[in-house]
Amino acid sequence: MDKTDDFSDLLSDALSIALLKEHDARQRAKADGSAEIEESKNREYHRRHSEAMALEHVSRMLRTPTLGLNVGLPTYHRDNPDTSKLVVSCRDEPTLNLNNVEMMYQNTPSSRIREIGIRLGRWLTHLHRSTRYVDIGPYGNMVAKIAVCNRYAKVTTALKFFSLAGSIGERIVEPYKDLKTDDDCVCMGHFSPQRVVVADGRGLLPILNPGTEGEYDRGQGPEDLDPYFDDEIADLTPRLTVVNWGDVRRGSGATDVGQFAAEAWVIDRFKVGLRQHYGLANAFLKAYLHAAQPNFQFRMKLAVHTGVQLCVWSHAEVLEGRSNYVEMKDVAGLGEAIIKKALEGDSSWIDLFLKA
Repeated sequence: MDKTDDFSDLLSDALSIALLKEHDARQRAKADGSAEIEESKNREYHRRHSEAMALEHVSRMLRTPTLGLNVGLPTYHRDNPDTSKLVVSCRDEPTLNLNNVEMMYQNTPSSRIREIGIRLGRWLTHLHRSTRYVDIGPYGNMVAKIAVCNRYAKVTTALKFFSLAGSIGERIVEPYKDLKTDDDCVCMGHFSPQRVVVADGRGLLPILNPGTEGEYDRGQGPEDLDPYFDDEIADLTPRLTVVNWGDVRRGSGATDVGQFAAEAWVIDRFKVGLRQHYGLANAFLKAYLHAAQPNFQFRMKLAVHTGVQLCVWSHAEVLEGRSNYVEMKDVAGLGEAIIKKALEGDSSWIDLFLKA
């Protein structure tokens, strides 16, 4: 018997073992659903593993670059298998303060809101730059990657619900299926104002010189028209902590930016009303683009993700009875227009979004 035959026998044995395991798993599933339970436990384990690795590695990577922003991560202590959650603390405090950027919005001066937006935009730039080679576990948390792709699959349904062009949603499903394979950097996964905890006066870092002069090159684009984004931030309080890293994954940073920008726009538009627009989305997005200077492809991917968030969110708001159809149709229409411009390679989507 030659080596080819040996290999064939090994392959046949391996295949037989794999088929036997699959058969056994199906039998257990039919009996008591144990296979599904085991699979769910495995997914949860990998999710917690990725979150723990991110909290440890990302905190270390960002400690120096972000000193002048007073933005940080919770401290990871241990895994709690009984609750399927991680045990963390916020700068040695036993529990995390529940006050977040969205909750403080209405009672905070607009100038402070804009400064918080700038701090978070710069911080996110450092996250994406500093974690290009940071490992957070097998496949970069595939469960979280699949969840992002599933949101894209919901766009067609959302647009048709509002009698808008559902074909726009169909056009992005195929081109953006590579979100599963994107591996540019560590993404927070669900970066939003609700996941940024605001300190209650304790745990404030000393205000240091950011030392970023000359770090960012000025580029061409609407975000570069305002010299304010070159200035040091006047007030670095309160301390901000980015929490709930369960959706962390390796992927494209554009998804983080689009998620926060869309959710910040919603807060700007509906928390205080259009006439009192505080500008969280505007400050955050301009700060990120000015600091990161992303390429054209990144900006178009960012546009699509921003539009996706607006479409899916507005649909959910109506279905769950929190908002009325007419108002949410306008939001979905904005999302549709942004996605359309991105598919056409039109960079004017930024002005459309920020002036809406």
